[in-house]
Amino acid sequence: MQIKNALEILNKSIPLQLLIVSRGYLHFRNITKNYNFPCHFRRWNVEDFHNIIASADVCVIPNSQDKFSITKSSNRAVTALMLNVPVVADHIPSLEPLHNAIKINEWQENILYYLQDKQGAKQDIKIGTEFIHNNYSEPVISNKWLNLIERVILRRQLARTPNCD
Repeated sequence: MQIKNALEILNKSIPLQLLIVSRGYLHFRNITKNYNFPCHFRRWNVEDFHNIIASADVCVIPNSQDKFSITKSSNRAVTALMLNVPVVADHIPSLEPLHNAIKINEWQENILYYLQDKQGAKQDIKIGTEFIHNNYSEPVISNKWLNLIERVILRRQLARTPNCD
């Protein structure tokens, strides 16, 4: 409900529309039925997902903080940043590495910041995309896998080597 209140307050001064991309239409209807501004639903699918997110001014990622949701990955935030969309999200552990590139909690203040300060949004996106490139890009992940495999092979070889004391 924190995000609903923040969006309704913001909508009084800046006309908002909320676009929810999900597989759960009934959940969308239940959540947004009392919102006082336009809410739209788009069913998540791999073909349209990137275009839908890229069209947003701000990506908001609420999290219910239950046992299941608190363990969500940073994929949605990473995707939004790579599509040049600033992110405001509830705090979850997987977002901690992105703390310099996204805004956490404080929905009203942070959404307003990104809507009004395009340079600030661009700067956070730049920080985020550099972090993602340096930590999550294909070459980085490939090297991490290669290093892990090499360590496993080395340990196996050492385990087979007779001890010459």
